[in-house]
Amino acid sequence: MPESSATCSSSDHHDSKRCFDCKQSVQKILSNRPHVCPHCGSVRCRDENAVWNILDKG
Repeated sequence: MPESSATCSSSDHHDSKRCFDCKQSVQKILSNRPHVCPHCGSVRCRDENAVWNILDKG
C-alpha cells in the first residue's frame, strides 16, 4: 500500500442508507444501486453516498 493511502473501518452498516446531504434515512433494498433521496432530492451512487457518510464521521 502506498504511503499516502489510508484505511478506515466503519461498523455502521447504515452508511449507504443515510442521505449525506440531509442526514435522513432512506430505506432501500440491496439491489438499489443509486441513492435517490425522497426528502431532499439528492441523487448519487449508493457507494459514493456511503463513503461521504464514513468520511463525515472523521
